Amino acid sequence: EETVNYVFKEADVDGNETIDAKEFHKHMVEVYENIGLKVPSDADIESYMTELDTNKDGKLDRNEFKTHVINMLKKDKEHSSN
Repeated sequence: EETVNYVFKEADVDGNETIDAKEFHKHMVEVYENIGLKVPSDADIESYMTELDTNKDGKLDRNEFKTHVINMLKKDKEHSSN
């Protein structure tokens, strides 16, 4: 939960408690570069955000973003063990 809150605040550049498409794209590029994985295409990032955006408001709230953080932690763990 603490990790989710920290990452959410980092990604929420404008501090409005939601992650918009521009913020999510910037966040995804940074995360993938930090864990040493190939950055997904713009279309893949957009598709992933749409998948996470369960209430379809075009933004990610903290709970929707939490799903993403859990997925990224799993990816990082898998990448680290290879």
